[in-house]
Amino acid sequence: MTMVGRHIVSFRHGVSGEIRPPGMILTHGLRTGLPARPAGAHDRRMQANDPTNDPMGAIADAVQAIEPNLIAIRRDIHAHPELGFHEVRTAGVVAEELGRLGIPHRTGVGRTGVVGLIEGGRPGPCLAIRADMDAL
Repeated sequence: MTMVGRHIVSFRHGVSGEIRPPGMILTHGLRTGLPARPAGAHDRRMQANDPTNDPMGAIADAVQAIEPNLIAIRRDIHAHPELGFHEVRTAGVVAEELGRLGIPHRTGVGRTGVVGLIEGGRPGPCLAIRADMDAL
């Protein structure tokens, strides 16, 4: 496992990783793409009888907003399969998407790996998720 900072994001055969897009990380303190809450909203949303207390609905809305792009990326990657440690094109697609999202990243890690770093706004545990990019 490769650790960079407090949070890891990488795409490479055999290394810890995260998928955001293609995919999404939702964890304490990380940017999720969900709209910020107005001042005082935290207290109001914590009331059980408040209809705005719907985190699953907010997540579903965020996923629906990015779904077409995620599907396009998945179809593109599947249309161009690459063997392990030869995922040059796939690594480029991942790096381009991370750059588009403003996520700092490194390429060429362990040959064709891409490591991106998403730091949370609060202290807390580190989350590392691994993702393979090869066709087999």
